[in-house]
Amino acid sequence: MLRGQTLGKRMSSIRVVRLDGFALDPPGIFVRNLFRIIDHLPPLWLVPLLSRQSQRLGDMVAGTVVVSNKPESISNLRLSLAQRPAVEAQFVFDAPTLKRARPEDFNAVEKILERWDQLNAIQQETFLGQLVPPLVARLHVESPPYDQRLQFLNDLLAAEYRRQHRSLG
Repeated sequence: MLRGQTLGKRMSSIRVVRLDGFALDPPGIFVRNLFRIIDHLPPLWLVPLLSRQSQRLGDMVAGTVVVSNKPESISNLRLSLAQRPAVEAQFVFDAPTLKRARPEDFNAVEKILERWDQLNAIQQETFLGQLVPPLVARLHVESPPYDQRLQFLNDLLAAEYRRQHRSLG
């Protein structure tokens, strides 16, 4: 089975998947290939350059995206938070609340928490001040007490990891 790969994609270690991360279905393959000629017309070849996920028009219509086929290493932070039981969380986030956050919100929180121990106290305080208030507003949740903002971010990321695991598992 090709798993969303042509020979060229396999050699480049990339493949095509649906936007939800699962394998392509026959209608998606058909639509993607139908748009292949259209995608190469002069103004439309710019679409991947302007697309948020570098998708060509055929990918947008088919609901697909090209992804790396190389497994990413899982950070220690992700491992520890993903394995932490939900009952240990001080702040609880349900699926509708988590869906209000943007992927870049979770990426920012993850990057900061991965480097937390390398930051000095002023940097830590700055990041907490920059991350927590906009997240609270976007999620429509109550602001955590000042001294529990780090716990808030850890619980938020752990809840998102659990949500992702449930939707893929």
